Amino acid sequence: MYRRPERDLSTSVQYQMTGVAPDRDAVEMFFGTAVAPGGYAWLIPRGPDTVNVGLGIRRSVAGQGTTPREFLDRFVACHPVARDRLSGGRIVSRVAALIPVGGMHRRLVSGRVILAGDSAGLVMPTNGGGVPPALVSGILAGRCAALHVTRGTPLEEYSRRLRHEIGQELHISLLARHVADVVFPHDSLMELAMAAAGTRYLQDVIMCRAPGPLDAVAPLVVAVLSRTGVLSY
Repeated sequence: MYRRPERDLSTSVQYQMTGVAPDRDAVEMFFGTAVAPGGYAWLIPRGPDTVNVGLGIRRSVAGQGTTPREFLDRFVACHPVARDRLSGGRIVSRVAALIPVGGMHRRLVSGRVILAGDSAGLVMPTNGGGVPPALVSGILAGRCAALHVTRGTPLEEYSRRLRHEIGQELHISLLARHVADVVFPHDSLMELAMAAAGTRYLQDVIMCRAPGPLDAVAPLVVAVLSRTGVLSY
């Protein structure tokens, strides 16, 4: 059975709460080793009095002492911002997940099996976002399967197309995660990194793009690191 190293996995838990007072105009993200070591917590408004509150952590950063749910319960009850937003709220649903953040698998096709979505490692390693890559891979998997049946096109065409469509973005995100692995365990380094990014470049980082001036050279960096084996698929 294929196993991923612990550093390539993130554990996530989320509550949907009602009877709360979210900021309806913003998605809020919270960082820090006391909040979500190796990851971040979030507040996502779902309506006038409903919010998704959750977090993802990296066990390789957090250690084994505290569970993700314990981190989330502490965030809800004790964080100065979350506590005020969520005071008096009621949990109406819970969900948890194990998220692959180690980048795209090297092998995406085996025999007559095509891997798509999370099963193929198609999750942005820096933020855990997997819906857009899953949609892209699902569409391509369907098209390539149809071509295989109707025209005899090898299923490996799926791997080629997928890497062309989103391979570079996933690689840039994985490279950023390797940098974050150095920064996230230390709140002081994280604060310096956030200050350096500022509002000008922070959105690029969150959206898994190379920040501002680095955008032009990011494909070259990815190509070099891929050839040397630092990044691979």
